[in-house]
Amino acid sequence: MTAPFAARIGRGAGAPSHDAMDWQAIGWPKAHRIVRRLQARIVKATQAGRWNKVKTLQRLLTHSSSGKVLAVRRVTENPGKRTPGLDGEIWGTWPAVDRGETASRQGAKERLELLAGKLA
Repeated sequence: MTAPFAARIGRGAGAPSHDAMDWQAIGWPKAHRIVRRLQARIVKATQAGRWNKVKTLQRLLTHSSSGKVLAVRRVTENPGKRTPGLDGEIWGTWPAVDRGETASRQGAKERLELLAGKLA
């Protein structure tokens, strides 16, 4: 039997950690299942016209660890990965990916300050 998803990515319950995680140890199939299930729930709530539920599920998806690590993985493993993003950085190495994932877990204020510093 495998360990729970949170244990495999090095975190337990509670507030998000700002520690670096081991990307090789993430359970990618489980992360995909979690995100796919949330997306399906969003579609069903949209079709039913339950807009407050849609909003809640969207927030849950964007704040979930699975959603964040899959977003970072998608940015780093696509054909356009050598094109710098809005921050002007290319995440080509694992330390850069770790910094990007850590930045995605920081609050919106810190991200805006980081972005403002990069663009200035």
